[in-house]
Amino acid sequence: METETGKTSIPPPHRLVGVFFSPGRVFRSLYANPSFLLPLVIAVLVSMIAIYFLSPINAKFTVEQARQQNPNISEEQIMQIRETMSGPFILIFSLGGVLIGTPVSLLLLTFVFRTLFQMLIGGQTTFRQAFGVVSYSNLVMLLGFLLSIPLILVQERPDVSLNLGLLVPFLEEQSPLYRLLRNIDVITGWWMIVLSIGFSVLYQVSTTRAAKIFISLWVFWILFKTTVGTLLGPIIPGL
Repeated sequence: METETGKTSIPPPHRLVGVFFSPGRVFRSLYANPSFLLPLVIAVLVSMIAIYFLSPINAKFTVEQARQQNPNISEEQIMQIRETMSGPFILIFSLGGVLIGTPVSLLLLTFVFRTLFQMLIGGQTTFRQAFGVVSYSNLVMLLGFLLSIPLILVQERPDVSLNLGLLVPFLEEQSPLYRLLRNIDVITGWWMIVLSIGFSVLYQVSTTRAAKIFISLWVFWILFKTTVGTLLGPIIPGL
């Protein structure tokens, strides 16, 4: 089916699958008919369900972090932390954070990406078009999170991801090399590629040119996180 502009029209449910296998076709459809509601709702719902079922692991991880930060912490304080983390307030707060934080974070990412491309390339891309691309691209990150759940359950820590650090378990966690590899997440790389395809469609440039912008942002973020973690990790556990 073709629209009046000659762009291929894809039903929203087909876009959900297509973004993983033929993102270019999906983004051309979004360019002509922008939408974002369906992937946004899915991201919020899946994240809320995951938080609910992973809350015991979050509570246990928080206790372990408290012990690392203060080896002399009393059992009474540990019990207070457990009761707080297992209570309804934390769960409601976390669920509310996802409900509000997910759309806000995607809006902020859209603003940053679109502003950067407008400055470097220029064009007439609307915020709605860019938000559609970012929202559908985020499904890649959502899939990555779902794939990491078995690792989270096995290692009993919520900060596990499919990163290169998994390939070098013999390295010390505090070493700069391990921190660097841990910050190179495979799913994030996939997300960068999908975003590059999407913004190349929006701004009518080659995927390579768009990828240079996104990969540069990613490299900067990796180096920033690695540097901060190396410098402040011994002081602030969990970095």
